[in-house]
Amino acid sequence: MFKQWLKQLIPGRYRPWLLGILSFFNGLMNLPAALRFGLLDRETLFALNVSRHERRIVFVSERPSWREAKLAYGLKKIGWDVIQLHRFQPMFQDVSDFAEMQQFSSPWAASELAFKTRTKAFHTFSPNCDDTAVQMVTQKPGRVLVDFYDDFFGLTDGLPDARDKFAVEIAKQEFCIEKADALCCRDIQLQYRRKALGIGRHRPVICFPDYCWNRDSLRPAREDDAVHIVQTGWVGFESRGEEDIGCFLVARKFVDAGCHFHFYLHPTFPALGSALFKSVFEQYIDLGAKTGRVHFHATVPPHEIAGEMAKYDYGFGMMNAANFPDIPWKHSNPKRLPYCGSSRVFDYLDAGLGILLDGNLRYMRHVFEPYGVLFNGTAILKGGNIYEALRQKPSRPALVGAREALSLERHVPRLAKFYESLG
Repeated sequence: MFKQWLKQLIPGRYRPWLLGILSFFNGLMNLPAALRFGLLDRETLFALNVSRHERRIVFVSERPSWREAKLAYGLKKIGWDVIQLHRFQPMFQDVSDFAEMQQFSSPWAASELAFKTRTKAFHTFSPNCDDTAVQMVTQKPGRVLVDFYDDFFGLTDGLPDARDKFAVEIAKQEFCIEKADALCCRDIQLQYRRKALGIGRHRPVICFPDYCWNRDSLRPAREDDAVHIVQTGWVGFESRGEEDIGCFLVARKFVDAGCHFHFYLHPTFPALGSALFKSVFEQYIDLGAKTGRVHFHATVPPHEIAGEMAKYDYGFGMMNAANFPDIPWKHSNPKRLPYCGSSRVFDYLDAGLGILLDGNLRYMRHVFEPYGVLFNGTAILKGGNIYEALRQKPSRPALVGAREALSLERHVPRLAKFYESLG
């Protein structure tokens, strides 16, 4: 009876005679977890932990990435405070958009620190559903949203070798989806076979891509007729047996047609000029030596990449097997492609580039085609006259309009309302 009365009473407006009781229970929140759980059950702790802080959210990440920085920027714009709990140093240096940065030492310490914030909602970022995410959805210091990148079940469905390779990730991800109070998704991968499988059903879900910063004015367009295509982000390598998810065969088609191709190295790729770089990029290096139209650039920090790419015409997001039907899929399930998104595409738009994508990426086409800035790369390849098709570059007004329509500032109120709905 006492617990039921307490859970009904605490979330309401406090009365003076409750202050003594509240101070006692607030003191409990500073005790070690093992002792707290021995005194009160988790549901009662949650009722006590929710002290009705308005317009505040706690981000939890092993290593905060550019997505967390973007969302913190947008939320601050509309008056929200963001507390970032992190295990490793963030991938970004500017933390001015966060109200607080607090570091934890282990997944258990993350949930301990989360309880101490006494906040009602926690946005847990975990591209691969790591142990910290598992801990957060298990201990539940409040309402826990899980935000992941690739859906590992969809990625490996129908490919036994791939399923074996990602068995641990699949198990952790499905556990987190089932235990979370809500899901925040960058695209609609979760919809792949969701009705048949029942994964994550009856959970509140928000689809919230990375969107554009839309902070800097576009550079003036080049006046020459040359076509420059740029690729950034992760890609598979044919030299490592990843011909299906590689992009060299597609890139070669554009280069042979007269286009320049620029490659900005992903942070996980071998350093420019190293022996390993020369090994994995061997085909690109040979093509560049023959044509003079393949160019390599060292890794650029995320906050500089849009400005660096602004001198080109198109951002590239294509794979071999999606465009050459005779190449068998080995590393990922092609049936999931219509549901997939791509964070790099918003970087391309921020840079003022046209977007050159596989026709199979239907969700991305749905997002970008209405603004006249997306080019169906598959259709262009099949059309034959590649260079002429790309000389008709997207207009500046179209790019400006697309960046505004797909800007973080325009869409972040929707995320804030979703947070509020979880109270």
